[in-house]
Amino acid sequence: MINLTKTSIKRGPSEAPEDVHLPFLAESPVWLMRKGRTEKAERSLRKIHKSTNNYEATMDMNILEDEVAREMAAEANSTWASLIRDPIERRKVISACGAMISQQINSIQFFYSYGLVFAQSIGISQPFTISLITNLLQVVAVAVSVALGNKVPRRMNLLVTTIMMFCAFIIVGGFGTRKELTTGFSTAIVVFSYIVIIAFNFGLGPLAFAMASEYSAGRNRNKIMSCAIVSFFLTVWVIAFTSPYLY
Repeated sequence: MINLTKTSIKRGPSEAPEDVHLPFLAESPVWLMRKGRTEKAERSLRKIHKSTNNYEATMDMNILEDEVAREMAAEANSTWASLIRDPIERRKVISACGAMISQQINSIQFFYSYGLVFAQSIGISQPFTISLITNLLQVVAVAVSVALGNKVPRRMNLLVTTIMMFCAFIIVGGFGTRKELTTGFSTAIVVFSYIVIIAFNFGLGPLAFAMASEYSAGRNRNKIMSCAIVSFFLTVWVIAFTSPYLY
């Protein structure tokens, strides 16, 4: 039985370094410019470029001003109603939300949220080691995806990785139908679950965000991305909530 209280207390100090560093980080100059705080934005830029000798913020300030002006002009023509009435904007919303929903509808959250319980239930003697390997695989797969993201065709990436996930899910499900799981079958289930995690974090995981961002281009970009992110978290909640009952 896992003692969640002790686990939380032990993990608490790991958040301390982030909290300690936050007061010393520069505020976003873009956000400050949007709020009309020009002087603070310039100070923030100087703080960010503190290590640059003879840094002049004038050029960056002009770039930020132009960018903010374009955003404000686009926002003036942006409405929530157009996301429904305008067929082009409606298609963007469906595509962006669909990308984020499809990222989570495959139940990848089951491995992240309940991987430890799952490993214990199939008789793995060292479930925490399995959980550690899962987290390491995520980091490595995402890092490789970022490095090769613009070198590998996205459609081919998604085709290969989703086929890998589909086949791995079928095999895991087939092994799970056995009444008694031997050590060999349990190990095979874990290995194929790793294949799912690697394929997801190399393909659909990061690419869904990239596709949603590209689908959202235009005057309603912020509104469409907001809808996509809401769809993402709603799907995460539904999958995380229902997975234990389906399992």
